[in-house]
Order: sequence, then structure tokens, then C-alpha cells
Amino acid sequence: MGKRQQVQFQNIADKLYNPADKAVIKSLEFLVQDREFRVNFEEENLSTKKRRLQSMVRALNISSISRDGYRHIAALEPQLLHEHAVSDERQKINADMACAIPINLIDLEPNVQLDPSEGPDITDLEIIEQMVKVIGKGAHRSVKKLLTYVVPAYIQKGNYKTMVKGIGKGAHHSRKITYLCRALQKGKLDPLSPIIHLRISGDGRNVGRKVKHVMITVAFLDDSAELFKSHSHYTTVLFPGTEDYTTLRVAADAFIQELQELEKDGLFIDGVWWKFDLYFSSDWKFLAICLSFNAANSNHFCPWCTISKNQRGQRIEWTISKSINILNLNPIAYPGHNLPPLFGMIPLTNYVPDKLHIMLRITDRLWELALQEIKNEDLFNDITRNIIIKEMKKLKIRFEFWKIRDNGLWDYTSLMGDDKLRVLRYFDLSVLFASERATLIRRL
Repeated sequence: MGKRQQVQFQNIADKLYNPADKAVIKSLEFLVQDREFRVNFEEENLSTKKRRLQSMVRALNISSISRDGYRHIAALEPQLLHEHAVSDERQKINADMACAIPINLIDLEPNVQLDPSEGPDITDLEIIEQMVKVIGKGAHRSVKKLLTYVVPAYIQKGNYKTMVKGIGKGAHHSRKITYLCRALQKGKLDPLSPIIHLRISGDGRNVGRKVKHVMITVAFLDDSAELFKSHSHYTTVLFPGTEDYTTLRVAADAFIQELQELEKDGLFIDGVWWKFDLYFSSDWKFLAICLSFNAANSNHFCPWCTISKNQRGQRIEWTISKSINILNLNPIAYPGHNLPPLFGMIPLTNYVPDKLHIMLRITDRLWELALQEIKNEDLFNDITRNIIIKEMKKLKIRFEFWKIRDNGLWDYTSLMGDDKLRVLRYFDLSVLFASERATLIRRL
């Protein structure tokens, strides 16, 4: 049937299409007694099939589709790649990556304390079970091997001046220059100026209500357009436990040694000797831990200068007065510091707190103070709560109040980043406060 249909198609196509169009029948599908048949008239190119498999693996990973889930989908749609082929390709990719950037295990002291007031960031039962099983174990990937593997994808292909010299003048000269500029912009690292601006970052998150998950990552500041996307951050250290100096010191020991070597000697990749300009950025808590410094509510609270609480509000131009080199030599040289900084190869001028976390914390405190002022005036009743909910609805924000059974106190919906910005900008405070007071709070 397939051969006859192929001949018939070709006869009709020769009459309807120009021979230069190369009309080809690729497949034939039909049913016989509700049984589905498919005839393929050409074998798929092996390289094309491999690219399809790799693309499918990537799509399943990004979408968090399980093996069983894809098996059910493939059963409904026969044209999809077979599940076993996708699974084999996934295993091959894992094996290749295990050779290129091996994962090394680290022995840690079990450390799983978790603040019961904190909500879980990850609620997937499978992930929670896996993390509980590996308590006391951490994982580390060599940042040198990771950079050797990743950097070539960021390198500009060719040099602008060299390429422009090879272009003859003519009608399309300016257009070619434009195309070359666009091509060079795709690469973010220039071998003629071999400096990589590498950002180190870290944070903890709650896996269920049983264990905390701490991760340290690196990212290229040179690729600013992709910096805020998760796929641009490469994990180097991962372990179940809390954010504390002692555990981080053990888990990140090999990582710290490699950073010292990168800062001092650089790294040779594909015929180019790259130098590194290192930066550190995280939320304030993680930054203070890595500097072995006081909490933000301590008397000496600034990681960069020696200001104290009683000096706040004074008209003094505060500058970065501490030195990482002094802290390396004498960890208690400045008030509030206790132990040597973990990342002593990074100057304090390159320690940058994450603005998003600061904004979120400030917004939380302002909102709490606004509600507390209403409570102090004894106006925190059903009428006020309904006014707040109604105003939130105008801003298209889902917001609710509820009473906690154990203590009888009122709790409310925790707002996400975008919602907090909308409240800061557009919430009509005059529905809750007198006009003059609302203006003062709005200015704050």
C-alpha cells in the first residue's frame, strides 16, 4: 500500500508542482479495524534524530515532566519519540556530564535545624525524600572544570577589526558591518581582552518542613542580559543543612581553594589564558555569614565600615573603610568580625548585597508597621480588614486575613515581589489613615 501510494503521489505531484520544488511524501497514516498504522518513506538522519532526542530531554527537564508522565503522553501520540529512546539519551547526557564535570561527595556533620515559622520553598515529596536520605552528605563540582566546559560557549567568534578588514567596500559594506556587530554581540567574552567577571552567590531554601537546602552558584556578569535567568547560574556546592559558617567552611573548602587559584593564576581555556575579577552577591544574612560578621540588628552592623547603631542619622559620609586583606591577617581586627572570611580572595568593594532581598524586607517591615499603627488605634476590626481586602482587589492582588487557632492572633497573605511593588506604589493609604498621616507614610 505504501509503495503504491508513493507512486501515485509522485505522479500527481509531477503534474501540480515544478520539478525544482522537490515534492516528497514523508509518511502515510491509516486505520484498519481501529488499529493505527504509519508508513515512513524515508529514514530519519541520525544527527537530526539525536538533536530531536536532546531537545526532548531538555524540554522534559525544563517542564519537570516525569518519565511515567511522558510515557503516557507518547502512548496517546505515536509520532512522539519513544520513551525508552528519550530515557537512553538522558542517561548518555548524564554520563557525558559526569565525565566532563564530575560530582564529588563531601562528608558533613548532620545539621538540619529549621525554623518552624518558615514556610517550605519546595513541597515536592520525591525531592523531600531524597534530601532526607542524604543528610550528612554534600556535593561539590570543580569550578575549574565547569568553566573549562562552559566558557567556550560565551567566547566571541572572531575579532571585529580583523573581520572588518576582510570586507571589501561596496553597496553592501555597511550591511555586512551590521551583521558582524550582531554576530559578535552573541559572544560575551573577548579573547583579546581575556577577563571574566565571575559572580559567586549562595542561599538556603526550605525543602518541606524537614530540612534546609544550601546552594552556592557562579554566574558570568559579562552576560548581563541572561544574568537573572536560572539557566545562567551554575551550581558548584549543594548540601542539606543550615546556613552557618562551620558547615559552609567544610562544604566549600575545595571551591574556596579553586577560587584562590583562579584569582591568583587565572585559567587556560582553549588556547587563551583568562584572568578573573571575582564578585560576591547574596542576601544580607548569607553575606554576613561568609564574612563571619554580626547580624544586621547588632551594634556594629555594617560589613563595609565601622559604623555603630548610635551613629545612625549623623551627617557623616560613610565609605568602605574595612580591608579584606586585614581581615585575612587578623579576623577580629574590626568590631563584629569573629573568624576569617570564607572568600578572602574577593575585595570588600566587590561584595554586593542583593537589592531584591533588601526591597522585600523593607516592604515587609513597612506593611507590618502600617498594620501595627491600625492595631494601636484599636481599629483592626472586620470593617478595616474588609477595606484592606477591597483595596487589594483593586490592585488585582489576592489577599486574605485569618485567625490563628493556637494564639488567636491574626495572620495575612504573604505578598510576592511584584505584588509588594504594586502595594508600595499604588495602595491608597487614605482609606486607612487621615489624609496628612497617609501622605507622610506614602513619602516614607
